[in-house]
Amino acid sequence: MGRGNKKLMKIKLPMEMKNLLKKTQNIVNKYTRIKYAIITSDGLMARCFCCGKMWILDTHKAKKNYHCSHLFREDLFASVRFHHNNLRPACNYCNINLHGNLAIYTEKLIDEIGLEEYERLCFLKNQTKKYSAMELEQIIFEHEELLLQPEFARKLQLY
Repeated sequence: MGRGNKKLMKIKLPMEMKNLLKKTQNIVNKYTRIKYAIITSDGLMARCFCCGKMWILDTHKAKKNYHCSHLFREDLFASVRFHHNNLRPACNYCNINLHGNLAIYTEKLIDEIGLEEYERLCFLKNQTKKYSAMELEQIIFEHEELLLQPEFARKLQLY
């Protein structure tokens, strides 16, 4: 391979680990979406962290447009992939079309968690992290337990 033809090589994970990683990402994303959803008289509402757009989560399409956005991409920054300060709900437009709407996301996140926590997150994102199956199973277990908490029960019924 010549110097000009270098391509990013992805490490191939065994299928079992891929499935476990996907399951972990799904439960953490679900937790994030449910945590930030708002119960109203009209039902469960979503609010985009970046643009502030709100909509009722009453159809499959509405739920599909409710994303869990990562300030630091999960495929590039494994060490903060599941870190709660890296995750916020977003609409499809901000998360996909605007690639996370990162300038506004960053500004709002600093307002919410403070500069010190933001700088800590920036430091953590550069750490090397390879999850073991046991670590992923623990993250799944912890988030399943969190979703069983009383403050999530009504939201899950509406979701």
